[in-house]
Amino acid sequence: MKYNHDHARVGKCSLCKDDRVSLDIDAGEDINRETSMENTAQAIVNSIQVRESFFLPDGHRMVTLGCNDYSVYKQLPAAVKFQGLVYGLTGWNSDSNEAYYKTSKAFALAMGV
Repeated sequence: MKYNHDHARVGKCSLCKDDRVSLDIDAGEDINRETSMENTAQAIVNSIQVRESFFLPDGHRMVTLGCNDYSVYKQLPAAVKFQGLVYGLTGWNSDSNEAYYKTSKAFALAMGV
């Protein structure tokens, strides 16, 4: 049987009702110390949240990102990769606070010297 708490000595466990074990937990200690993939999250470095993704009439794809002001826009990357496609930055709308990236936008990768 898999327990979500430690059984350190023989006795009765009040949590799982197992007669053969007892908990060795200090008062106030978290009994759910075991970490599982179900309740953990991992940060993705340099990730950007996409607001919307759609096809344009010309067949290209576009994604929109949140962009509150011009200073934020100037700090956005020249290109992003989303669902396996590379999108180039095309512009910013100050009324809707969105930056636009399009698959047809040409861009180049800078190479280290």
